[in-house]
Amino acid sequence: MKICEINLQNLEENKFLKGDLFWNKKSGKKVLLSPAGTFVDYSFAKKLLDKNESLEMSDQGNFEFQDTLQMIFNKIQNADHELDRVAAREELDLILKKILSKEISIDAIDIVAPCFSAFYKLSEEIENIYFLNNSDLLLREVFIASLLVCMAIEAGYLDYDFLKNVFNTELKINHELAAAKISAYHLEELEKKRIGKIREFSDQSLMYSFTDYAKKASSQINDGSIYEQSLKSLCDTNGEEVSPVSFGDLFLIKSAIEKEISFVGTSLKEIDFSLLLVEILKHKEVTKFYKVISLEKVS
Repeated sequence: MKICEINLQNLEENKFLKGDLFWNKKSGKKVLLSPAGTFVDYSFAKKLLDKNESLEMSDQGNFEFQDTLQMIFNKIQNADHELDRVAAREELDLILKKILSKEISIDAIDIVAPCFSAFYKLSEEIENIYFLNNSDLLLREVFIASLLVCMAIEAGYLDYDFLKNVFNTELKINHELAAAKISAYHLEELEKKRIGKIREFSDQSLMYSFTDYAKKASSQINDGSIYEQSLKSLCDTNGEEVSPVSFGDLFLIKSAIEKEISFVGTSLKEIDFSLLLVEILKHKEVTKFYKVISLEKVS
């Protein structure tokens, strides 16, 4: 466990908490402000720091893995040649093999922390919508986005700027839900839709009041079309239409990930990542990646 002092200079870069955040009160009492794997209450933490109060974070997890994954992202970002990016992907192959074989043990925080550091870039407007209305929803999206960029690298998407767009597009999709101040009860209905307990939102459901978004959410869970349109729009920098062929397997990968990530009770500290990865890779959309990582013959 590492102890990190949180101050006004590093508060911004520690929005996602890799460890438990504590307030060391002047009385000597130590108070837990936010647990590991969640987001810091930025405004409250800043108020405390402005008053010269002491905050510290007890970093948790597999630090060697986090450092290795961060280094892989740095290599992709700073590579001068494509061969260097391919070599970085091969390093990711190796650590995923070790996860699947349980040679190394990690939790979801170990994946999210380096991805958040490398790719997160939400506008303050969208970020505030999430933080003020439903930060749990943002936590789910960050987890999905982290899995998505790792699998995108496996699929051969090695342009850093594109991967950053992939990550942040995922976060932007559901901010409309947060803006509508969706509650835990609404998320439970989305969870029923995700696991197949209901096929469509009935006129008796809470989601029915979000008529437009209900259609979007249904489409997103079924085939990822909302994500496809958002990503095409975000990556279209020249005013030209971007062909879905350019994104290849990306939407299939997202679909497989979405099917395994709950809308409720997402505790990154409690997720067994090796088991989750196996379940994701069982989906027919991404079976070939399981075979590649496991060194099986791909038909």
